[in-house]
Amino acid sequence: MPISGCTILNNSTAQAAPTGGTSVTLTENGVQVPNGKSVADASNTNFLTRLYAVFRNKPPAKQPDKTYSKGKRTGTITQPKLLANGDYVNNLVRIELEVHPETTAAEVVTLMYNGSQLLTDADFSEFWKSGSTA
Repeated sequence: MPISGCTILNNSTAQAAPTGGTSVTLTENGVQVPNGKSVADASNTNFLTRLYAVFRNKPPAKQPDKTYSKGKRTGTITQPKLLANGDYVNNLVRIELEVHPETTAAEVVTLMYNGSQLLTDADFSEFWKSGSTA
């Protein structure tokens, strides 16, 4: 489906619900992250191919003009990949949420649910797989 004309369920009542797969526990890996936490799949003993995630929180800040900046929360999941030539690359997905401090919890949840559809709704599949916007 082209990006023009795609649909999302605004104000939906649930996030994407993955099925299948294998559950892995992400545990702290000792990497220091300012205003955040780094975790990894410790069940994979190969450091070079171990899935890991980094979460950061930048709280809103009062500006000189007495207004507040937006808070920013970022979650990044990285899956290293061994290439055929022996090199490694870090494939990743990064999700970012920016909200003003006056944003209600319900409004944040709506943004979260809408954002989850960008990654999981079939309307966006070709964009993520091949970059197609047609």
